[in-house]
Amino acid sequence: MRLLFLHPLFLMSQQQPVHINKYDGTTAKITLDDQLIRFFGAEQRYKQVHTHEDVRLFLGYVSCAVAGIAFLNEYKSSFNEAKAFTLVCVVIFWLLQCVLWGYTTFVQKGVLFLGKDAKGVLTVKTTMKQYSPMYTVDLTYTAAHKTVQATVTKSISNWFDDQGVFADTLLDAFLAETLLSALTSLHAE
Repeated sequence: MRLLFLHPLFLMSQQQPVHINKYDGTTAKITLDDQLIRFFGAEQRYKQVHTHEDVRLFLGYVSCAVAGIAFLNEYKSSFNEAKAFTLVCVVIFWLLQCVLWGYTTFVQKGVLFLGKDAKGVLTVKTTMKQYSPMYTVDLTYTAAHKTVQATVTKSISNWFDDQGVFADTLLDAFLAETLLSALTSLHAE
């Protein structure tokens, strides 16, 4: 007998609505970004490219390993004996953190979602300024040496009600409309 409650469609239908503090812009942006990733990955069937996440994870794990090695060295020896080694580990740790910062700032450049389909590559960036309810979605689709970009800004009040309940179907419709307009303009060229 197959357990119905483990079926993915059943789990999706049983999700509770997302409630946030509607005055917290950071939480609103994170909620919208999570839904955006789910929309393009699951509903639009773009295969997400995890290169940026992999690089950030690698640099983070190496930084933690360096900190752990410094801790173990100091634990097994005295503080005075471990000073020089700890100093080297601290310098390596901060160099790795600077590399991580440089990667996210200059290479990743705010890319939230990078996905591929059979025809091209979709890059999605989002921004939301502090103390502003305006959420900007920047889509870039590249196919066969043609690139099209669509940038749309809307207030988050379009997707959250007065109680802070998130209406994911409204955001999905907005994202589908934005993607369709971008793809239509690509094929019109």
